[in-house]
Amino acid sequence: MIFAIILLLTALAISSIAGYFSIIGLAHIFSANPVPIIVMGCVLELGKLVTASFVYRQWEKINLILKIYFVSSVVILSIITSLGIFGYLSKSYTSDSAGIYDSETKIKTSKDLLNIETERLKNLMLQQSQRENPNKRVETEIRSTQDKISTITKEIGELQKEKNKQNSEIGPIRYISELVYHQNDLETIDKAYYYDIDVCF
Repeated sequence: MIFAIILLLTALAISSIAGYFSIIGLAHIFSANPVPIIVMGCVLELGKLVTASFVYRQWEKINLILKIYFVSSVVILSIITSLGIFGYLSKSYTSDSAGIYDSETKIKTSKDLLNIETERLKNLMLQQSQRENPNKRVETEIRSTQDKISTITKEIGELQKEKNKQNSEIGPIRYISELVYHQNDLETIDKAYYYDIDVCF
């Protein structure tokens, strides 16, 4: 009796959690009309559970056509709810990976700018060294360029820190990317993510 209660509670917990993520995921996939989608998702979840329960209880009494119909309905509803869970997981991953792409773009832009300013500093230093008397204008430009380099370097450090934080949030997917494809660049991580989802569903 105790085991039956534990089994019932476990089944209800699994169904409730899966239903919740499925409904939220469907709302993410069809984000233009979230309220109708949430209502539809709730009804589909309830319909799936009631239909599965009915088939289990009345299996010996219903005819073959009804068996095929109800079993097909449960399978189709399970696929729909699985798509909802996929939508939920995709939304989370897409948000994280979009942040990483944004950080990488900013880092690349800052590094390009740093290279330009470093090259400019070299030219200014060369100009100054070739003069017999120091030129105040060139000295001012050198100091200004050094300040810019310092600021850009600091910005790159902050962006790199943010990117590392975002990378840690997709750590498990990065591990799968390394394991399956022996690479962990973002394109490969995307491929690994959808490979992982395909395996799960």
